[in-house]
Amino acid sequence: MKKTVDKRFTFTELVSSIQSVHNELLGQAKRAVNISLSLRNWLIGCYIAEYEMRGADRAKYGDRLMGTLAETLTKQGVSRCDRRELYRYRQFYLMYPQIVEALTPQFMLFLLQEFLLELPKQEDMQRFLEEQIKEARL
Repeated sequence: MKKTVDKRFTFTELVSSIQSVHNELLGQAKRAVNISLSLRNWLIGCYIAEYEMRGADRAKYGDRLMGTLAETLTKQGVSRCDRRELYRYRQFYLMYPQIVEALTPQFMLFLLQEFLLELPKQEDMQRFLEEQIKEARL
């Protein structure tokens, strides 16, 4: 079997093709990371806001919640969760509660399962999240 050589496909075109693929996919990866980090921050804010309203032991922490949470998360290796960032995440959630509408039902079910595993006795939270899932499907 004889290989044919395309004399029009030069080294310069090879480099250009690889550079194009790299730039396009790198751009897509950056957008995906930005979306994921925004969603992560929004969800952290959601968890904090809901805990402040319905947490079983929330009175124990009171005004020290953000500081204690930041310290605990930092020790566990969760990045960008200092006290100031946690306040920003909560504010992000409170300013844009409608972000939940952009989530797919499958992702909402995943979040619901994860959240309920963490808070198995929070019946009010379960109802709240189930309502959010129903609204997201509409």
